[in-house]
Amino acid sequence: MRFLVIGDVHANLTALGAVLVAVAHDQVVCVGDVIGYGPEPRACVDLVTRVAQRVVCGNHDAHLAGSLPPEKTWSSAGRWDRWTAAQLEERHRAIIGSWPEVAVCTDGSRTFQMRHNLPGTGYATTDAPTRLAEALAASPADGVVFGHSHVPFIHRIGRRWVANTGSVGQPRDGDPRAACLVIEDGEPVIRRVPYDIEATVRALEDLPLGPCYRAAWATCYRSGLVDGRRLAQAEAEDGATGFPEPVTAKTSRV
Repeated sequence: MRFLVIGDVHANLTALGAVLVAVAHDQVVCVGDVIGYGPEPRACVDLVTRVAQRVVCGNHDAHLAGSLPPEKTWSSAGRWDRWTAAQLEERHRAIIGSWPEVAVCTDGSRTFQMRHNLPGTGYATTDAPTRLAEALAASPADGVVFGHSHVPFIHRIGRRWVANTGSVGQPRDGDPRAACLVIEDGEPVIRRVPYDIEATVRALEDLPLGPCYRAAWATCYRSGLVDGRRLAQAEAEDGATGFPEPVTAKTSRV
């Protein structure tokens, strides 16, 4: 069995489509964050629902499909969250609400556990080997696969392993290509897939975002890095020129 493991799609339909076409697979499974900070949330939920045999819920999925708290400021991130939530129909909310936090996949005698993030807070990376070892010790599976950090890696402990899928739609390791895992015969391999980044950048034009903030995100997609300071600066620049304006609910492609 050849599993294609995707995660952190972040409403990037172009990247998702490229991965599904480029990587041969028998089954697709997803470690969450299908939506959030991306231009095409509804279409991505629809496509993942059609192709994936198992999906676990990410933090952005749960947040945006739930009841958003009142927005006290017109932050760009808050506007994007509300735009994303407005794209979801009740059926999308029901689908996301059905996604568990943890799932297990079986390939013959080998199993791997999938979840969006490891237990605890923050990002789990190879810089925290104790946390990775604890995740394996807490799981009866041969491997544990997760996402959340947008940085792919495989960490082996004896014959067992912990792996991060990286991000399909929003890489943060300096490589702008979409990232995913292939697990075959119980062994994980990281794959990178080029996609039409400029198509995703063009899709941002349909979002109710300030021009500076939108341009900063375009740079994130092109570089494969998310610069939080630059995004905050861009948001401030938009505010200084009179943005935000009233939110317009535009719909994503289906």
